[in-house]
Amino acid sequence: MINTKLILVEGISGSGKSSTAHYLSRQLDKNNIKNRWFHEEEKEHPLFYDRKKPMEPGIDRTEYFIENYPQQWANFAKQIEEYDGVCIIESFLTQFSLIPLIMKSYSEEKIQNFIKQLYLQIEPLNPVIVFNYYNDVKFGLDLNLSRRGKEWENWYLNHVASTPFAKENNLDGYNAALSVMQKLSDNSKEFMNTIPDQVIDIDISSQYWEEFHQRLSDHLSYQRYSENHPVEDYQKYCGIFKHIPSLPSPEEMEEKGIKSEDIPAEILNTVHICNNRLCLDAFWPNLKLIALDDNLFSIEAFHFLVKFNLDDEKVLSFDFNENNPKPFLSSEEHIDEECYRFNKV
Repeated sequence: MINTKLILVEGISGSGKSSTAHYLSRQLDKNNIKNRWFHEEEKEHPLFYDRKKPMEPGIDRTEYFIENYPQQWANFAKQIEEYDGVCIIESFLTQFSLIPLIMKSYSEEKIQNFIKQLYLQIEPLNPVIVFNYYNDVKFGLDLNLSRRGKEWENWYLNHVASTPFAKENNLDGYNAALSVMQKLSDNSKEFMNTIPDQVIDIDISSQYWEEFHQRLSDHLSYQRYSENHPVEDYQKYCGIFKHIPSLPSPEEMEEKGIKSEDIPAEILNTVHICNNRLCLDAFWPNLKLIALDDNLFSIEAFHFLVKFNLDDEKVLSFDFNENNPKPFLSSEEHIDEECYRFNKV
């Protein structure tokens, strides 16, 4: 393994950042290289910045973010120096950090100066940046929308359509999203070109992930382990599974603004085989399941675990566990998240 304490995985939304980061973490595990993968939506993420926190009147939120966020990166860099392994971060150098500026129509010069300030905080760690990109951003956006399902597509495009950026530029949700992703891609490429020795740039348009994974192992100099599994062994897991959610207490519902009609009477998930992979249709369709142990699987690109429960080789149910890692460098004992039981229909 090359000498680095930090691997960053960047790209536009839907470019396989989480899948790539998760894959790298699994490969380093198999090489007995200690590592910590930070999912972009992980609780207590050290680089998360609350853009909705209360501010004094008259303070421009975006300018405040530009001025103060580099220090958050500097603080995290000090934590990484204390860690005796490799940290894998996804999305935060470009997507999380640049979109607020893009949505406010900041100049390219201002955007480039900001990302350079962030990079300076981590430069002593000899970071490696895996940059997944599409030559055709529209193709990448369309692929992402189709993969995550109609429900997510409707939510995402409605959300983007409601932003000041879309309204000020008279754009619908789709064209606003395309405009933002194009600007994100262009600005990311421009910055990556200034530090070519630190970047593994991968045009993922072909979706040949086996080839991309080989490039990662060649560049980072670790032994690549196969993750192929015999699909015929997984037929027994296939089927429809049902979870009946329990209602929170009235106090919790009031505190979180939850209405009883917001809680579904039942949640149906389907386990099936797609493209020679065991998959789960849950919050997104075709989530890939990766075997960890007998009847235990990880959901690709997430910390979530799925444990199938069997009786005499017959699958009865599975338990869905969020499996959030404990805060970075915390000495506190990790508390497992609540499991959700899905019974086979």
